[in-house]
Amino acid sequence: MIGFSGDDAAKALWLIRIGGSVDPNIKEADYLSPSTGQFAMDDSASPTWRRSLLYKMLYYRFGEQITDPYRPAGFDRARGVVCGEKRITFRILEEAFTSEHWLVRIYRVKKDPEVAAFNDPAPGRIKSGNKKRKAEATARAAEPKPQMLLPGADAERRALVSGERVAWLSAADEAAMRKRLAARAKRSKAAKKTDAKKADAKKTDAKKTDAKKTDAKKTGGSEKATKPKTKETKETK
Repeated sequence: MIGFSGDDAAKALWLIRIGGSVDPNIKEADYLSPSTGQFAMDDSASPTWRRSLLYKMLYYRFGEQITDPYRPAGFDRARGVVCGEKRITFRILEEAFTSEHWLVRIYRVKKDPEVAAFNDPAPGRIKSGNKKRKAEATARAAEPKPQMLLPGADAERRALVSGERVAWLSAADEAAMRKRLAARAKRSKAAKKTDAKKADAKKTDAKKTDAKKTDAKKTGGSEKATKPKTKETKETK
């Protein structure tokens, strides 16, 4: 959704068609835009599609992200539109993992006490485990988020230089990212040194080849100059 067109959103219509081939209650026409008749992701998307679990799992928290400095929050770069639903909440599901480029998203199904706590979050009715999870969620929400989300190495490089907290990565993933960037920088330096050595070796080889050619030309010219003299000496004899 931040620049890769081969994500699940691009294949969502096929999932609807496959589901319709099994369950006759699932109709493709219900998921097409009533205004354009196309399969849309923006405000013109079908209400049925926007209420679906797949749409919510795709765009959960995406409405907060800024993927383009000249576009509003929640801009889907792969489709060139702003997502239609930005305030998405889950009662039974909980986000467990989202990959760097938002291509992989994993959700966890909450247990029954957690669902009850979500429905009635009274302090006296929340268990200790739920209190801990709620405190962790509050701490995660209070962490600073990057002002801009860029794809690929640019996002990693920007986070590394500015020292900002990468909101879409866990602490372990962020540490691994920084370690990977350091290793990449080390490899690039080594590669530059190797390329410089190769370039120097090519220059020296070229100089040696030129020197051999000039030596060969000199020796060849001297031999040609001496051959007529030998002929003249033979004729005089």
